[in-house]
Amino acid sequence: MTFAEKSNRFNMPWKITEQNREVLFSMARNLMFTLNLELSALIAYLQIAVVETALKHMDGLGPWFVAVFLGSIFSPLDSFLCRARKWCVSKNSCLRPFSLVHVCCELMTLG
Repeated sequence: MTFAEKSNRFNMPWKITEQNREVLFSMARNLMFTLNLELSALIAYLQIAVVETALKHMDGLGPWFVAVFLGSIFSPLDSFLCRARKWCVSKNSCLRPFSLVHVCCELMTLG
């Protein structure tokens, strides 16, 4: 993920223009950094848990591991998509009206 943090090659659900280029790429780099940090911490925990389970000091990963793992992936992703969408709407610069991101964010604001 280190390469992606320094790159400007991201698959975005919006059209990239000169007006929104810096902001969206900055948000995407922050997303990559956050995902890298969270997944590194979870992998470190996973390694410790495997060793502790093998030594019979621990009984599995615990019931919350799957929820934390999925939350650590989807929470920053959801935050990025909604913040980027809000920025695009406020600047009226890059929203594609029928994208999946548009539909998901609209459903989240209704609920």
